[in-house]
Amino acid sequence: MSPSSYPTEIETLTALDDDELVDTHGIVVDWRASEDEVVADFGRHLASGDSLLARLDGSQLYVTYNGTEHRTATAIEATAAAVR
Repeated sequence: MSPSSYPTEIETLTALDDDELVDTHGIVVDWRASEDEVVADFGRHLASGDSLLARLDGSQLYVTYNGTEHRTATAIEATAAAVR
């Protein structure tokens, strides 16, 4: 097989189903998921003993990592800041 006929990395990744992709290459983020769902997905992949939780309070997103809560900018806030 010549080097030009090897599959590219993106071709290899897109050929995998979601479970294979997550197991071998990390985390898949569904762009339709809410921000707290994305945080929960990342939390499931942390090392044993680490914890990552999300809490929505109105339009504010708070992320708790190993017991310390942090207010984060939501995607809407980040977009609005970029437009200003």
